Order: sequence, then structure tokens, then C-alpha cells
Amino acid sequence: MIFSPGQSVVCAASRQHCVVEQFLGGGGQGEVYRAKFAGEPVALKWYLPHAATAMQRQRLETII
Repeated sequence: MIFSPGQSVVCAASRQHCVVEQFLGGGGQGEVYRAKFAGEPVALKWYLPHAATAMQRQRLETII
């Protein structure tokens, strides 16, 4: 696991904190956690450096 429950991650786009609650699973691309963002439940996907490409980042930023 990359993150521990209670750990806070600052989101690049909004500069708001996302607080990790529970590890849900992981695979070749990265890990997924249950988290809270601005008090709302969210799924936090964390890409591993070897799996994250510039194109993926651009597409995610477009979605956000």
C-alpha cells in the first residue's frame, strides 16, 4: 500500500485535500482507495510512475 488510512493527499487541480479511508485494491496501473474529498465519499486512484503516461495525465486533467 502506498497510503495509510487517515493520510491526506493534496489534489493537483483543486489544491484541496483528499483523506484516505481504506485501501480497496491494486493492480498493474496503481491502487484504489476509498476516500473523502470536500466531505464527500470518492474513489481515489493513484497511478504508479511506470504506468502513468503523459497522455493519461492530459485526459484525466480534461475530465477533472
